[in-house]
Amino acid sequence: PCWRNSSREPLRFIEGIEDSSCSAGGLFASSTSGESIVCCGMAEQTESQTTRDFDELQIQPSEKDGETLHQEVPPDMWCITRKDLKHFRRVVSRAISKGSLVPTEEDPFDPKDHRIGPKMHTVCEQVIKPMTLKAGGMSWALMRHPNGVKCDLFVTHGWSEGVYEFIDKVLHCWPAGAQHAYCCMLSNPQNLNIGSLLDSPRQSPFAAALNSAKYMLVVPNKASSIYTRIWCIYEAYLAYSWGKFIYTAWCPIHDMQLRMLVMALIDTVCLLLGVLKANLFAFLLEPNIFLCVLFCCIAGALLPSLLVSNPFLQGVFHHVGGAIFSALAGISFEIAIEDTLREGIFEVVPPLAWVSLFLSTGIAMCALEADRLWAAQAREEAACLSAGYTGKVSDAKAAQLRDRECILSEIAASGKVNEVEHAVSVLISAGMSTPTLRAAAALGANVQNAGKWSLGMVVWVLIIWIEHPAIHAYYDSSCGGIFRVVPYIKVAQGLAWVAFVICAGQDKKGFAANAGGKLAVAPYLALWTAWAGGVAASGSCCVRLHCVPDAIGAFVLGPLMLAMSLAGAARVACIPRIGPQLVQWTLAVPQARRLAAEMLEGDSHTTSSRDMHETC
Repeated sequence: PCWRNSSREPLRFIEGIEDSSCSAGGLFASSTSGESIVCCGMAEQTESQTTRDFDELQIQPSEKDGETLHQEVPPDMWCITRKDLKHFRRVVSRAISKGSLVPTEEDPFDPKDHRIGPKMHTVCEQVIKPMTLKAGGMSWALMRHPNGVKCDLFVTHGWSEGVYEFIDKVLHCWPAGAQHAYCCMLSNPQNLNIGSLLDSPRQSPFAAALNSAKYMLVVPNKASSIYTRIWCIYEAYLAYSWGKFIYTAWCPIHDMQLRMLVMALIDTVCLLLGVLKANLFAFLLEPNIFLCVLFCCIAGALLPSLLVSNPFLQGVFHHVGGAIFSALAGISFEIAIEDTLREGIFEVVPPLAWVSLFLSTGIAMCALEADRLWAAQAREEAACLSAGYTGKVSDAKAAQLRDRECILSEIAASGKVNEVEHAVSVLISAGMSTPTLRAAAALGANVQNAGKWSLGMVVWVLIIWIEHPAIHAYYDSSCGGIFRVVPYIKVAQGLAWVAFVICAGQDKKGFAANAGGKLAVAPYLALWTAWAGGVAASGSCCVRLHCVPDAIGAFVLGPLMLAMSLAGAARVACIPRIGPQLVQWTLAVPQARRLAAEMLEGDSHTTSSRDMHETC
C-alpha cells in the first residue's frame, strides 16, 4: 500500500489515471482528505511480482474471472482440503510477520500470539479479499481448486473466533471419513456480491453444501454461542432435517504432551525404586497383605474416575495410583530376576506376569488422566456453545432482518422448531448430535458425555478381558477340567469388543467404552477382590483362585458388555421402564451428573416421535 508522507494515512488509488512523470505503472492516489498525491511504481504490480505471489500461494493463475467460475462450479464444490487449511494458516502467519495483516481498533490482536490470532473479519478484509481479488475475484477455495472439489464436511462458525483457534479446532476434529470442507469465509467469494444467492435460504450456497456433506463440524468460540446467530440455527435445522452427523470441534490441549511426560517420568522413578528397594517391601508379598494392597490400589485407581467429582482430586488419584502400580511392577520384576519367591499368589501366577499386569495398569492410570484433561476441554467448549444461547430458535439474531424473518418462517412452517432446539441441546450436552443420540435423548435418556469415549476405560477392558485371561490361559491358573476354556472365552469376548469399538461410529464409541468399564471391568474387579480375599482368609490360597470370578466374567459380565455395546444408547433406551435410566447411568461421569441440571435446565422441548418410532 501507499502512505502519505510519515503520517501513514492509507491512500485510495484512482484507477486508470497514469502520471507521465512516474515510472511505468505509477498512478495518482487520493488521501481520505481528498488531497491528490502521486504514488509511483506502487499501485500496479508487475507481472513478475504477481507470479511470485501466485507461487507463494501455491496456485496456478486462472484463465477465468471469479464471477464466471462461481457460475460454472456448483456451490457444493466450493471446498478446501486439510492441506489447504494448513497452508492458509501459514499464509496468515506470513502476512502478520510481513506487516500486511495488522491489528485494528475492532480487533487489537497480539501479532506474537499463535494460539488465537486475528478475528475472521480482520483476516477476511486484510488477507482473503486482497489475495483473491488479485487472482481474479473468486473464493479462496476456487482459487486453490478452480474445478472445485465435492463437499463432505460442512463447517459452521460464528466469525468471532481467532483464525488460529478456528484452524486448529477444525484440523484437530476433522472427521476421519471427510475429504473436502465448506468453510464460508474461504468458500464464498468475498469480493463478489452474492446477496441474490441468499434471498432464499433453502437455495443458498450454505444449503447446497450442507446437503452434500455427511458431517457438520460446529466451531465454538469464547465470545458467544454461535447459536445466537440465525444462520447457524438454520444450518442446525437443515442438518437435523437431513440426518447429518453434527460434531463439536475443540482445540488440542497445548501442554498435553508435557503433562503426560511428567506423569510417565514419575512412574518410571517409582518403577526403579521398586526394583532397587524391593527388599524393603517384601512384607507386602505375603498373600493376605498382598491381596489387601492390590484391592486398595485397584479401588483407588478406578473408583475416583467413577465417583469423585473434583477434577483436581481425580488427578491426584491418577498420579498416586500410577506411581504405586509402577512400584509394584518394579518389586515384581526384582522378585522375578532373583527367583526368590514361589509361594502364595506367586505360585499361581509367576512374578513376571505380575510385572506385565502392573505396568499395564500404570498405563491405564495415564489414560484416565488423559481422559480427565480431555473432559475439561470438552466442558469448556460446551460452555462456549451455551454462552448467551437461550435454548429458543426465536431468540437468534441476524445482521439482516429479512434473513431472520425468512429463516424463522421456514422453520416454523416445517413444524420442527422443538426438534431443532432439542438437537442443539443434545449437541451441547453430548459434544455431538447424531440421529442415534437424538433418538436416545428423545426417549428421556440424558446423553451427556456420549460424544467422548474414555481411553482409560478401553485400556482397562484390554487388561481385564484380554491380557489377564491370556496369562491365566498360558499358566493354566484359572478353571480346570471342561472349564479350562473360560479364559479363552474371555479373550474372544475382549477381542470382539475391541473390534466393535474400532469399527463403531463416533457416537457409539463413548457408550461402548463406558459399558465395558462399568458393566464388566468394575464388577469383575470387585468380585475378584471379594472372592480372592475370602479364599485367602479361609487359608486355601491360592490354587484355581481365579476360576469363579473368571467364569462369572465369561458367562455373565462379558456377554452383558457385548450386548450393551452392540445395542447402543438408542436401543437400550427403548427397554421399558429402565432403559433411559440405564443409558444415563452408563454414560454418566461425576462431572456430568453435577453439570447436567444446569446444562439442560429449562429444556422442556417435546420429544421427536419419529426418532422414537424409528429407533424402537
